[in-house]
Amino acid sequence: MRRFAQKNLACSISLIAVVLIIHLSTPEVKAMTSILDQVSDLLKLPLADFLRFGEEQQIHLQKKLGSIARAGASTNKDLQILALGAPSELSLDEYPKVPVLVASSRTGLRDWQVNFRTNLNLFVRNLRSGELRVIQPFVYTERGAQELLSGKGAPPKESEATSRMSGVNLVELEGLTPGVHVVSALAHQIRSNTVIINAKGTSAAGRDEAKTVPAYIQHTLNRSADLPTRIEPRTTAATSGPGLLGIAIQVRASDGVVKAAAGQSAWQSNLILIKIDQTPIIIPIYVPVQEVTASDGKPAFNAVFAIDLGKTKFVSSISDVGLAYQVYLDAGHTLIGPHPLRN
Repeated sequence: MRRFAQKNLACSISLIAVVLIIHLSTPEVKAMTSILDQVSDLLKLPLADFLRFGEEQQIHLQKKLGSIARAGASTNKDLQILALGAPSELSLDEYPKVPVLVASSRTGLRDWQVNFRTNLNLFVRNLRSGELRVIQPFVYTERGAQELLSGKGAPPKESEATSRMSGVNLVELEGLTPGVHVVSALAHQIRSNTVIINAKGTSAAGRDEAKTVPAYIQHTLNRSADLPTRIEPRTTAATSGPGLLGIAIQVRASDGVVKAAAGQSAWQSNLILIKIDQTPIIIPIYVPVQEVTASDGKPAFNAVFAIDLGKTKFVSSISDVGLAYQVYLDAGHTLIGPHPLRN
């Protein structure tokens, strides 16, 4: 089992002025949500079933997944499914390797356009510390044949392009510490559901390190009761650098809000940059937030800030042209995106 890996990459990027607003209103999105819900429910198993998962159960789940996928594909031939299942609670003292099921259904054309093996990323968020780890479960470091790059080589023939592959695989997460972990998966633009794992254990919790606002973050305090989620460049892309990526979001205390030493509330989060066939870039976020009463009458926290990508150690200049990224925001209990950033 490949252990968690996270690389700091120096990449190039440029921005266009575009705003992300989250809506789930179109019939197509509602239909996809319904199918994802069906597959997510399929993967909700008792702890014992996760621990003894084998070929017989794998075949059983794959047959059911195939039926759901065929039904959905009857109205959407390009349907792509990615879903996770995991135990809601387990003891790390007894089971140090945490089982997670990954279910996917995709067409042959999609597999050629986006290599599933090299573009499947699992993100594991520690709610308490804000740390985000990424694992690529189907990328192996051993010597062997190189994986095909996405969209390279001859495109599949029509019969292969329209064929559908559905599978359920077990991935074991190693190195988890006691606490609540949020797990999501991305296959480039395709996003899974989110599963929450309460990992219990007697291991001593790591000592909290004092944190400060990174030099690449500018922030302001906003007292609005209703704050729409948005991600937008603050400046036009220029040859001198990427400019500022502005972000605004209203979160709850459980999404990673902590109390700083001076009593000020702060939010721990991460920005995720994804380029096809590449290891994701993770940019940590630590920013003061304003406590407010949300429009539903409940306590909430407004995070309004900008990230100067050129000042991070993860992103360099935009001298490299033609690069295209998808950006996601780790919002604690979910990932928000995809949001395209390209020059």
